[in-house]
Amino acid sequence: MKNQVYVSVAAVALSLSVGACDDGSTEPSEALVVDNTEISEEVTNREIHDNGEVLNGEQFNGVQFNGVQFNGVQFNGDAFGGLAGMFLGNVKVVKSKLEAIGTDGITYRGNSLANVEISMIVNSTLQRLRINSVVADVNDPDIVYTNLSYKKGDGTWDTWCRDGYGNPTEAIVVEGAYDTNGNFVADNGAVAFACRGTASAKCIVWGYKPWDEVGGVSLRNHYQACLAMVRGDYCRANTPHTVNGTPIDISDHGLPSQINTSGTNWPVEAQWGVNGAVCFSTPRKLIYPRDSINPCYSTIPTCPADKNTWRAGALLMTQANPG
Repeated sequence: MKNQVYVSVAAVALSLSVGACDDGSTEPSEALVVDNTEISEEVTNREIHDNGEVLNGEQFNGVQFNGVQFNGVQFNGDAFGGLAGMFLGNVKVVKSKLEAIGTDGITYRGNSLANVEISMIVNSTLQRLRINSVVADVNDPDIVYTNLSYKKGDGTWDTWCRDGYGNPTEAIVVEGAYDTNGNFVADNGAVAFACRGTASAKCIVWGYKPWDEVGGVSLRNHYQACLAMVRGDYCRANTPHTVNGTPIDISDHGLPSQINTSGTNWPVEAQWGVNGAVCFSTPRKLIYPRDSINPCYSTIPTCPADKNTWRAGALLMTQANPG
């Protein structure tokens, strides 16, 4: 498992190498939004999902950490400077796109920030991050993937994100952060990068976008439950009980219309709420028998065998073929 650190950023600066836009419009420049993000043809959503035990990507700020804590960076203030080029400020996240306002008053969003470099002080060390490209998910254009690199000590660039198998990948930008127990902490002024192939990104791709709602019901709690579900963290003790590549079948509850429904006849593994498993039966991996699930195995009831019967507080259900 890879450790995550919560990062407080003392200063942030961005530069953008683009020319001013001149399309003949008579609107004031501050009303313009430049967003050239394209939709990727890659299919990412499936009925039966491979899960993994890694809560986030392996690399953060050029340092390898052990554990499962996510990264969250604080953009400190709206004043940016010190870099050559166009200075940007007012950095924020719109759904899953980074957005910043240029000194020309134009708002740049998503792939329009390609080649932007972000400088920040992390633990008294200057760290440089570069946005390489941004593409939208073909299944859900509200989900975009940002390809990021970080500058190493020798001056070369390396990928910011790696998936559960250690392969270079992109990030989904999320407004918020994740604490040491793997909980999502929203509305705290931080920005986190959920690396694809990890629990933080999978739960978004599967439909539980923490910024979204279904029929007036916020998906934030479903996202919270999903973070524990993907990793088999039954007791919400930041302890996974799964391995990469283990298939699970998920369904949800408590929404006006379901996002995911059962697609197999596998036995019920567990039902999940914001604090972990509301009930669980046979863990998805037989190397983790029920009595090894500490500290809660003796207090959490078994689940109903009927997959249509939900316990109080359950938002998600997993079915698995124990192996």
